[in-house]
Amino acid sequence: MVRASRVGGIGNSGCLLIPVVMAGIFVGPSGCDGRSSPKPGPTAATAAPEARHPTYTTRAVIEALPSADGKRFLSMHHEAIPDFADKSGKVVGMKEMVMPFPGLAPGVSLEGFAVGDAVEVTFEVRWNEVPRTVVTSIRKLAEGEKPKFGGG
Repeated sequence: MVRASRVGGIGNSGCLLIPVVMAGIFVGPSGCDGRSSPKPGPTAATAAPEARHPTYTTRAVIEALPSADGKRFLSMHHEAIPDFADKSGKVVGMKEMVMPFPGLAPGVSLEGFAVGDAVEVTFEVRWNEVPRTVVTSIRKLAEGEKPKFGGG
């Protein structure tokens, strides 16, 4: 079974309608009732939300752990990712492969992991950044659970 998910970008509309449920009452945001209001300059509260990076979750086997000198990255043989999208957003899929993962998100640790461990890994693809692939979570699979490679 392949479990892969892709998180797309977040759009920005002029008026965000965010439902707030309080005792069964819908509360809309103020300033969206059609009356004109002053146009504030960009601030942390009014600036466009930051675009999210495409994120995928798949199963894999650890092929190599990073070296202390940084010359070798975490490398994993992962299952096919059928909904993988290229830089333009077109879904092109990704075959199973051994792939390097040079980035680890803050708080992600490889302590306790070893070459040969079967894992579930979630990673982001940051098309315009270095490193391009960043592991955001990794966990060992249950005993007997393994990734499926080669159509099997």
